Amino acid sequence: MKRLKAINCLPFFILFFLIFGMSISADTDIEELFKTASLWQVGENKEIVKEARQELVSIGIPALKWVYENKFTKNIDTLDMRAIEYIFVHSKDARDFIIDKFKMEKDIDKLKPLIYLAGKKKDIEFKKYLIDFHNNIKLCYSAILSFSNYGEIYSQEIFIDNYKRTNERKRINLIHIIGKTKEIKLLPFLLKKAKRKSSPLIYYGCIKALRNFPLEKFNDHIKKYPKVLIDTFFETKDENKIFYDLFKNYEDSKDKGIRLKVKIYLTKNGKLVKLN
Repeated sequence: MKRLKAINCLPFFILFFLIFGMSISADTDIEELFKTASLWQVGENKEIVKEARQELVSIGIPALKWVYENKFTKNIDTLDMRAIEYIFVHSKDARDFIIDKFKMEKDIDKLKPLIYLAGKKKDIEFKKYLIDFHNNIKLCYSAILSFSNYGEIYSQEIFIDNYKRTNERKRINLIHIIGKTKEIKLLPFLLKKAKRKSSPLIYYGCIKALRNFPLEKFNDHIKKYPKVLIDTFFETKDENKIFYDLFKNYEDSKDKGIRLKVKIYLTKNGKLVKLN
């Protein structure tokens, strides 16, 4: 009798193995594919990385789900992010997947990369969710950056408030957005921030952003910001000159922190700088 019961149970175990065994196998395949897809795409890796990414795209929802559950963390590896972006941008299933997550996800660390990817896909359906995220202090910066890919800044007031609350690195990104979107309502804000006494990185970021605006937009600002506009449109015919101008202004500064920032910035841009 016991043997008969054991035999009767066999189909259940076979079914269990077929369902969950196949699921484990599929996840393993996706994981291995992702390892290849997130390799450095150079040299001999170029083709195998591309093929792995395309294969993950063709898998669809299971691949999106695995990537979302296993790779959407607080600090996503740069190479992982390149693979993730390719998969989500090229997947026909990603649009509905992102919208579903926007509706129910509460984890900030998962929402931030989702918001970034929404900006890369630029689907019109994402805009209403990105607008809502502007009102979340933890997601506002990500939402502003993503929304700017639609060629817009949603709210000047929210933008300025976020600028005040964030660090220098993020402020430079926000300044870049003003130039990218050519948001004329934020032109006075940009000119105000472009001061010689401000951080040299902020100043140079402002100069680069200002160059995206047509000359006629500055007619009402020439008297108030002559030095800024001279740097923007006249003294900087040679793109490299701005670097030397910045260094010259801070060369005699007693603030070692400022001098170090200038030195690092100039060196990164291929300028050899000697500080006493």
